[in-house]
Parts: sequence; C-alpha cells; structure tokens
Amino acid sequence: MDRLGERSRRRHHRRDIGASPTTIFVPPSARPTVVRSWVYDETGAELREGFAADPGPGKRRWIDIAGLADKDAIVAVASALGLGELAIAEMFHTDQRPHAEVLGELVQTFLRVPVSAMPFRAEQVTLGHTLINR
Repeated sequence: MDRLGERSRRRHHRRDIGASPTTIFVPPSARPTVVRSWVYDETGAELREGFAADPGPGKRRWIDIAGLADKDAIVAVASALGLGELAIAEMFHTDQRPHAEVLGELVQTFLRVPVSAMPFRAEQVTLGHTLINR
C-alpha cells in the first residue's frame, strides 16, 4: 500500500486550528481512567488504588494511569507531581512519535507499544520520571 493510503487509515484526533498547545483534547475513543500507585522500597512493594500523594518516608512510587477519559483526574495527578501545562497536554496527544523531553527535573518519555498482531495496532505509553543525582 502506498504512503498516502497508510496515512489515510491512521487515527487522528480533532484539534481546533489556532488552539493553544496546552489545550487538552480527550480522544473520542478514550477508555475509562484508572489510577493506581505502586509504593515501594528495598523491602517490598504495595499496590494502592488511586494516587498516593505521600508514599511515606524512604519510599518511592510508580503511578499508573490507564485510560484518558477522565481529564480532570489526570490533570489533578499530573499537577500534584509538578508537571506543567504543556507536559500534561502532551499526554493526551496519542499520535506522537517516540521521543523524550527533559523538563527541568522531569524526564517525560513517549513510547509506542504494540497491543495486537496484524493488522498492527499500537498504543502510546507516557513515562515521567524525576532525575536523581544528576
């Protein structure tokens, strides 16, 4: 199939012309949002439903957000973690190529992960992590 045919089959999300880059557009096919936190240290890990705002002394956390339907919940978690408006809006742009951005002390990584066999389909995974001991 030619390149034009491939492009025409890709899913594109509607974005208003002239909209600010920080405008959040929830994809029409967005799945329900589920937030979970893995809280861990050298002794073990514990899964908590929702956002663990304070993991506790000496503990780290991995926050898993699946589904983009609840924009307000995602913005609340991302804001609590110190992400800026542009970094938050980019999480909703699910048609990005894989890349990483350094935003102050945060590294935000966008990956494409295969989720089905032929016809190939991929979903975006966005990782945010804080730089420690640069």
